[in-house]
Amino acid sequence: MEAVIAAVYLDGGWEPARLLVLALLEARMVDAAAGPDGQDPKGRLQELVAQMHGRVPRYQVSREGPDHAPLFFATVMVGGQAKGSGQGRSKRQAEQTAAQAAWRQLRDERAEAGAAQTGGQPPPTKEGRDAGVA
Repeated sequence: MEAVIAAVYLDGGWEPARLLVLALLEARMVDAAAGPDGQDPKGRLQELVAQMHGRVPRYQVSREGPDHAPLFFATVMVGGQAKGSGQGRSKRQAEQTAAQAAWRQLRDERAEAGAAQTGGQPPPTKEGRDAGVA
């Protein structure tokens, strides 16, 4: 495989070689970046949205650019509201980036709601609840 990538690079330069590598290996790179538990940003977001809203996120994806160098844009919708957006050279990459942004926003919203319920104080930890219990 290295020889083919090198031949494409020598013949056409960096951009065609980069596109070839992404076409061949992008799915594996995304899986590897998900970590050892195999949970990708879309999976984590889906779990968080289900916990918080009892539904699943929806993705709106658009595409721009020429066929040889497309750029995808994705927006994550939860309950009709945009919660995150992202872009990438593939639909999957754009959705992953948008899911990560949405996950962060929802996590922050959940933390703010929790702080508001406790008068601005973080919820007590297990150690704090158990303090003084013999």
